[in-house]
Amino acid sequence: MRELISRRTFLIAAAATSVFLPRDARAAPLIIGSEDYPPYAYNFRGGRKGYDVEKVTRVLDELKYRPVQRSMMRAALFKGLEEDVVDVAFPFTETPLRLQKYIVAGPLHNNRAVLAMRKDEAKEPITLESIAGLRVAVTERHRYPIAFESLTNITRVSCSSLNLAVRRLSYGRVDAVIGDRTAMEAMVQVEGLENKIHVSPQSLGSGTAYCLFPKSHVALAAAFNDTMKRLAAAGRFKDLETRFPSVDPPK
Repeated sequence: MRELISRRTFLIAAAATSVFLPRDARAAPLIIGSEDYPPYAYNFRGGRKGYDVEKVTRVLDELKYRPVQRSMMRAALFKGLEEDVVDVAFPFTETPLRLQKYIVAGPLHNNRAVLAMRKDEAKEPITLESIAGLRVAVTERHRYPIAFESLTNITRVSCSSLNLAVRRLSYGRVDAVIGDRTAMEAMVQVEGLENKIHVSPQSLGSGTAYCLFPKSHVALAAAFNDTMKRLAAAGRFKDLETRFPSVDPPK
């Protein structure tokens, strides 16, 4: 299946069904793309679920849009933003290049970079010194703490997703993985790898995840930011924090 479907396809489908909707439900469809990144975004019973998915959906519902949620690989998300066929993509950290190419809005959640290793080789504390000379899986186009980015004594193994990186660790194709602690712990659990992989609690640095909008969506991004702030102030995301207790919400 193609990663990207043209906006025209979605608009035709929406037009075919909109006549059966009440007037206040006739909202413009928006294509929302996200990686499989539990507990922030994942597939569940034929739909997209997760802390970020539900947070973004609430904001867009408040703006009277109909979000069309899609699971997409990281490369396809960036391509879709650049070709204006993806309206919102998440979750991504802020980088100088992304600020230049896209509109950054949010924030969605805080993250903490840690290392994971196979249990038979892990010895706490797992620090940057622990991975000297090792093969470390990294996710394409991901921003890591400066101390890690500056390392010259490791072999970086690029992966298309954090999920793939975790699987490669379980197969023994890499010696360690760097990633968000909450996401890696969820992936280890989902894949049934609790007895094989150890996710270290030792933080290497923290950051914040945001939504990305195409440069053409200035008004939408501004409305999204304003509405998210208003809903947060009204406590409209508190239930998500209860349902997803491992997520660190923005302060």
